[in-house]
Amino acid sequence: MPSMWVLILLVGISVVVLSVFSRALGPVSIDGWYADGNRLWWELPMPVRSTVWYAEVLLVSVAAWLLWMYPQPGLRARAIALLSGNLLLAAIVRPVLLGLVAGQGTQALWLVVVTVTVLAGVLTVAAVLLSRTHRVSSLLMIPCVLWALYVAAVNLGHILG
Repeated sequence: MPSMWVLILLVGISVVVLSVFSRALGPVSIDGWYADGNRLWWELPMPVRSTVWYAEVLLVSVAAWLLWMYPQPGLRARAIALLSGNLLLAAIVRPVLLGLVAGQGTQALWLVVVTVTVLAGVLTVAAVLLSRTHRVSSLLMIPCVLWALYVAAVNLGHILG
Protein backbone atom coordinates (compact mmCIF):
# COMPACT_ATOMS: atom_id res chain seq x y z
CA MET A 1 0.00 0.00 0.00
CA PRO A 2 1.51 3.38 -0.94
CA SER A 3 2.63 5.35 2.09
CA MET A 4 0.19 8.26 1.63
CA TRP A 5 -2.76 5.85 1.67
CA VAL A 6 -1.46 4.29 4.88
CA LEU A 7 -1.37 7.77 6.45
CA ILE A 8 -4.89 8.60 5.27
CA LEU A 9 -6.14 5.23 6.52
CA LEU A 10 -4.49 5.67 9.96
CA VAL A 11 -5.86 9.19 10.41
CA GLY A 12 -9.32 8.13 9.24
CA ILE A 13 -9.44 5.07 11.49
CA SER A 14 -8.16 7.09 14.45
CA VAL A 15 -10.79 9.80 14.08
CA VAL A 16 -13.60 7.29 13.54
CA VAL A 17 -12.52 5.16 16.51
CA LEU A 18 -12.21 8.23 18.73
CA SER A 19 -15.66 9.48 17.70
CA VAL A 20 -17.46 6.13 17.87
CA PHE A 21 -15.81 5.01 21.10
CA SER A 22 -16.47 8.35 22.76
CA ARG A 23 -20.15 8.15 21.90
CA ALA A 24 -20.40 4.49 22.93
CA LEU A 25 -19.00 5.18 26.40
CA GLY A 26 -21.42 7.93 27.23
CA PRO A 27 -23.11 11.10 26.12
CA VAL A 28 -20.78 13.90 25.25
CA SER A 29 -22.68 17.00 26.15
CA ILE A 30 -21.62 20.44 27.26
CA ASP A 31 -25.10 21.35 28.43
CA GLY A 32 -25.86 21.54 32.13
CA TRP A 33 -23.04 21.33 34.65
CA TYR A 34 -20.23 22.06 32.20
CA ALA A 35 -21.88 24.91 30.32
CA ASP A 36 -23.09 26.51 33.55
CA GLY A 37 -19.99 25.87 35.67
CA ASN A 38 -17.32 28.32 36.71
CA ARG A 39 -14.24 28.46 34.51
CA LEU A 40 -10.67 28.78 35.61
CA TRP A 41 -9.12 31.99 34.30
CA TRP A 42 -6.64 29.98 32.20
CA GLU A 43 -9.13 27.40 30.87
CA LEU A 44 -9.57 27.30 27.09
CA PRO A 45 -13.09 27.45 25.61
CA MET A 46 -14.66 24.09 24.73
CA PRO A 47 -14.46 24.50 20.92
CA VAL A 48 -10.70 25.05 21.22
CA ARG A 49 -10.34 22.05 23.54
CA SER A 50 -12.26 19.80 21.14
CA THR A 51 -10.10 20.95 18.24
CA VAL A 52 -6.93 20.23 20.19
CA TRP A 53 -8.13 16.69 21.04
CA TYR A 54 -8.55 15.98 17.33
CA ALA A 55 -5.19 17.60 16.56
CA GLU A 56 -3.65 15.23 19.10
CA VAL A 57 -5.23 12.30 17.26
CA LEU A 58 -3.77 13.65 14.05
CA LEU A 59 -0.27 13.95 15.56
CA VAL A 60 -0.42 10.42 16.96
CA SER A 61 -1.66 9.10 13.62
CA VAL A 62 1.18 10.80 11.75
CA ALA A 63 3.67 9.38 14.27
CA ALA A 64 2.18 5.90 13.73
CA TRP A 65 2.45 6.37 9.97
CA LEU A 66 6.10 7.37 10.26
CA LEU A 67 6.70 4.25 12.32
CA TRP A 68 4.81 2.14 9.80
CA MET A 69 7.34 3.27 7.22
CA TYR A 70 10.25 2.50 9.57
CA PRO A 71 12.22 -0.61 8.62
CA GLN A 72 12.55 -2.08 12.14
CA PRO A 73 9.46 -4.32 12.70
CA GLY A 74 9.96 -5.02 16.45
CA LEU A 75 10.23 -1.36 17.33
CA ARG A 76 7.38 -0.54 15.00
CA ALA A 77 5.02 -3.02 16.69
CA ARG A 78 5.84 -1.82 20.23
CA ALA A 79 5.52 1.85 19.35
CA ILE A 80 2.26 1.40 17.46
CA ALA A 81 0.89 -0.53 20.47
CA LEU A 82 1.78 2.45 22.72
CA LEU A 83 0.21 4.90 20.28
CA SER A 84 -2.92 2.73 20.06
CA GLY A 85 -3.12 2.81 23.87
CA ASN A 86 -3.00 6.60 23.66
CA LEU A 87 -5.92 6.67 21.23
CA LEU A 88 -7.94 4.36 23.50
CA LEU A 89 -7.30 6.53 26.57
CA ALA A 90 -8.07 9.70 24.62
CA ALA A 91 -11.39 8.16 23.55
CA ILE A 92 -12.26 7.43 27.20
CA VAL A 93 -11.48 10.88 28.61
CA ARG A 94 -14.14 12.93 26.79
CA PRO A 95 -17.16 10.81 27.75
CA VAL A 96 -15.87 10.48 31.31
CA LEU A 97 -15.42 14.22 31.61
CA LEU A 98 -18.61 15.31 29.89
CA GLY A 99 -20.84 12.32 30.61
CA LEU A 100 -20.08 10.95 34.06
CA VAL A 101 -19.24 14.16 35.89
CA ALA A 102 -22.84 15.37 35.55
CA GLY A 103 -24.01 12.48 37.74
CA GLN A 104 -20.88 11.62 39.74
CA GLY A 105 -19.35 15.05 40.39
CA THR A 106 -15.91 15.25 41.93
CA GLN A 107 -15.36 11.46 41.86
CA ALA A 108 -15.56 11.51 38.07
CA LEU A 109 -13.20 14.49 37.92
CA TRP A 110 -10.65 12.46 39.90
CA LEU A 111 -11.12 9.64 37.37
CA VAL A 112 -10.43 12.12 34.58
CA VAL A 113 -7.27 13.37 36.31
CA VAL A 114 -6.01 9.80 36.76
CA THR A 115 -6.90 8.77 33.18
CA VAL A 116 -5.25 11.83 31.65
CA THR A 117 -2.17 11.39 33.83
CA VAL A 118 -1.89 7.79 32.61
CA LEU A 119 -2.33 9.12 29.08
CA ALA A 120 0.55 11.57 29.63
CA GLY A 121 2.63 8.70 30.97
CA VAL A 122 1.93 6.51 27.93
CA LEU A 123 2.81 9.38 25.61
CA THR A 124 6.00 10.14 27.55
CA VAL A 125 7.11 6.50 27.40
CA ALA A 126 6.36 6.47 23.66
CA ALA A 127 8.35 9.69 23.15
CA VAL A 128 11.35 8.36 25.09
CA LEU A 129 11.34 5.02 23.25
CA LEU A 130 10.99 6.74 19.91
CA SER A 131 13.71 9.31 20.63
CA ARG A 132 16.36 6.64 20.18
CA THR A 133 15.20 5.57 16.74
CA HIS A 134 12.67 7.93 15.18
CA ARG A 135 13.20 11.50 16.31
CA VAL A 136 10.32 13.09 14.36
CA SER A 137 7.76 10.65 15.82
CA SER A 138 9.18 11.37 19.26
CA LEU A 139 8.90 15.13 18.77
CA LEU A 140 5.27 14.74 17.65
CA MET A 141 4.48 13.34 21.10
CA ILE A 142 5.66 16.46 22.96
CA PRO A 143 2.56 18.62 22.26
CA CYS A 144 0.39 15.60 23.10
CA VAL A 145 2.09 15.17 26.49
CA LEU A 146 1.76 18.89 27.21
CA TRP A 147 -1.92 18.82 26.28
CA ALA A 148 -2.61 15.83 28.53
CA LEU A 149 -0.88 17.61 31.43
CA TYR A 150 -2.94 20.76 30.73
CA VAL A 151 -6.20 18.75 30.79
CA ALA A 152 -5.17 17.09 34.07
CA ALA A 153 -4.31 20.50 35.57
CA VAL A 154 -7.66 22.00 34.50
CA ASN A 155 -9.60 19.16 36.08
CA LEU A 156 -7.48 19.25 39.22
CA GLY A 157 -8.18 23.00 39.34
CA HIS A 158 -11.92 22.27 39.26
CA ILE A 159 -11.58 19.72 42.06
CA LEU A 160 -9.56 22.00 44.30
CA GLY A 161 -11.83 24.85 43.32
